[in-house]
Amino acid sequence: MSISPALPMRTFVGLLSLLLCACTVSGDPGSSETNSATPDEEVVLERVESEEETFRVVKTLGGLEHAWGMDWLPDGRMLVTERPGRMLLVDEEGTTELSNVPEVWNANQGGLLDVRVAPDYEETGWIYFTYSKQEGDTGGTVLSRAKLDGTSLTDVEELYRQTPF
Repeated sequence: MSISPALPMRTFVGLLSLLLCACTVSGDPGSSETNSATPDEEVVLERVESEEETFRVVKTLGGLEHAWGMDWLPDGRMLVTERPGRMLLVDEEGTTELSNVPEVWNANQGGLLDVRVAPDYEETGWIYFTYSKQEGDTGGTVLSRAKLDGTSLTDVEELYRQTPF
């Protein structure tokens, strides 16, 4: 397996981890029961070699429902989005669902999508995320930003709305 020099190792490992987490969803897809994400420590691959590093892959989070995006806060905590509309804050203590996430239209390919911590997060506190929003019988993509206050999103602002939906 080779990794492009343009793809930072942290991003590669994060994407690989998310892929492995997304593949561990349990339960009946038709069930209305919510899976709660749980911290796990399971070695998935003992040794992976790239052009830059040798590392092992450890599943750190299980029980996600259609995990979609993730990014890390400067303090090492991770934000994870699940397509049905949950944004999770993950740290060594466990997983917490954030409140005040905008209503998401979870249909077809829509839902809560990507999340990105601003490059200047330590100065601004902004977190950017995309999601699908319903208008009438259809939906479109929205880009918003918010700040994290404990386990709640605050100062939620819609920055871009696809037009027409």
